[in-house]
Amino acid sequence: MSDVSLLHRSQHLLSLAKTIRHYEEALTQANGERFNLFNILHVGHYEVRTHSPMLAELLNPKGSHGQGAVFLKHFLAELNIHNFDAESARIETEVSIPQGYLDIVITDRNRRSIFIENKIYAVLQKDQLGRYHRHNPEANLLFLTLRADDPSDWETNAAYKTETFKKIFQKLSYKT
Repeated sequence: MSDVSLLHRSQHLLSLAKTIRHYEEALTQANGERFNLFNILHVGHYEVRTHSPMLAELLNPKGSHGQGAVFLKHFLAELNIHNFDAESARIETEVSIPQGYLDIVITDRNRRSIFIENKIYAVLQKDQLGRYHRHNPEANLLFLTLRADDPSDWETNAAYKTETFKKIFQKLSYKT
């Protein structure tokens, strides 16, 4: 292959890549993927004051949105959490337990619970998820971060290695 032919193919490949990039940029713009109300209001890092209360309100069957349990039912379906009575659910934020504070607690009339640990930019306290699991080993434990990160002590915490923990633990992402 001659140098001219190789140069021509390289230019063509770069042109195709540029076209694809412009298409992706237009798609991103059309879908509003850059819109982030939290960043606009400069509250994107306040998980306790903004993210947790907003999520709790949306998931609350008695929330001001007036949609009943529809958001919670969709949430439970996405997470494959079954046998949870969404209609009777009670939602609380910053729930004090002997081992710390749970960001969001969802409990149904049958005392089934879902704990949501919401981490935006904060780091986990020592054995934080393990303590929550020991508080109620049957509760579904959701770890919500920007990108579904592993807990910072994922490799070293023995509590995460148990079959019971693995069964009830899920990582969630604001991104997806």
